[in-house]
Amino acid sequence: FIPNWAQTIYFEKVQRDWDARRPMRYIVLKARQIGVSTATEAIIYCFSFMLRNSRGLVIANDNDNSQHLLSMTDLYWETDPLRALYSTKYQAKNTLHWNETRSSIRTTTAGNKSAGRSRTVHHLHASEVGFWDDPKTVMTGLLQAVPSLPQTLVALESTANGVGNYFHSQWQAAVLGETEYIPLF
Repeated sequence: FIPNWAQTIYFEKVQRDWDARRPMRYIVLKARQIGVSTATEAIIYCFSFMLRNSRGLVIANDNDNSQHLLSMTDLYWETDPLRALYSTKYQAKNTLHWNETRSSIRTTTAGNKSAGRSRTVHHLHASEVGFWDDPKTVMTGLLQAVPSLPQTLVALESTANGVGNYFHSQWQAAVLGETEYIPLF
C-alpha cells in the first residue's frame, strides 16, 4: 500500500491522535476516487488485526458498497506478510474474525437500523453517509456502540449529496468546531 497525497494527510491525522491517546473522530467530505474509503479500510484492518478483542464495523449505504469495502479488507488479509502466523475463525461474506487476537471486522448496510446496537464497536467506518435513507436513526445506535476511549475510531465519510441532510449538518458542525469530529476535505 503506497498512499497518495490525500491518504497521507489522513494517515498523519490518525497517527497524531493515536500518539496523543485521543479517540479518533473524523468526518470526511470526499471527492471520488482519491482513496478515502481504501485508507479507512486499511486503518480499520490494522487496528482490528493487531489489537486484541477489537471489533471493527463497516457500514455502507447499500449491500454492493458494503461488500466492496469488505473485499478491500479481504485483500489486506490475503496479502499480509504476517498471515501465516494467524488463522481465521471465520471468513464469511460479511465478517472476518481472527482466532489469535479474537478480533473481527464486520460489514452491514445502513438499511440495518439496529446495526451496532447491543455491541461494542471499537473502529467504525460509516461510508457514503450522505446517501443513507435514515442516517440519524442508524447513527444514534452506532455512536452509542463506540466507547469514547483512546484507540477507538469513528470515520464518517461521503461524497456531497444535498444541503441540510444529516451528513451536511454534521459536516457544518465539525467545520464550526461544534462536534468532536475533525473535518477533512
